[in-house]
Amino acid sequence: PLGIILGYAQLLLDDFKPDGQKHQDVSIIVKQTKICSKIVADLLNFSRSDESIISEFNINKAMEEVILFVEHTFGLNHVVVKRAYKKNPMLMRGDKEKIKQVFINILNNAFDAIKEKGTISVTIDIGETINEIQISVSDTGPGIPKENLTKIFEPFFTTKSTDKGTGLGLSVTFGIIKEHNGTINAVSPIPSKNNALQGAQFIVVLPNGLNSA
Repeated sequence: PLGIILGYAQLLLDDFKPDGQKHQDVSIIVKQTKICSKIVADLLNFSRSDESIISEFNINKAMEEVILFVEHTFGLNHVVVKRAYKKNPMLMRGDKEKIKQVFINILNNAFDAIKEKGTISVTIDIGETINEIQISVSDTGPGIPKENLTKIFEPFFTTKSTDKGTGLGLSVTFGIIKEHNGTINAVSPIPSKNNALQGAQFIVVLPNGLNSA
């Protein structure tokens, strides 16, 4: 139903002059319908339990696919993504598309925090043991208030306005990581090169594919 409303509203836009009141009114309908669609999609992602498609894949390549997907949009706001991948293939077993959704959620959160002119740094390396892969995503945004650090993975918790988020992205992310026997933690603020404190860092630890059958 939302798709039909959106489609007809977009058709109506062509019938009105861009500087007219009717065009502005219909533009609001289009915008709010898109917001409703995102809310519904977030609720479905949070509530459904799709069957996982397990395979062995290189997490470096999965991350690169995600970054290439979002990089152009980020660039329009002068937000640069820096990579630091371990050269050897970082193999793991799991649902590649779900893991990519984790990275999309974290990168989008970092982008929303920065808003404009900043850097997102992505690092992939071996974890504390050879059987772990550690992925960290850091941003140069304002950081996460200390009182919110323990709440950010709770369903429906968000500091964004209602047209920006539902508070389900990080809850979905937490669930996917847990499903893959991994962990995710947030640190904020983080030290920068000049020892100033800024931004936030999300650290994901996942088991690699070394012990897979």
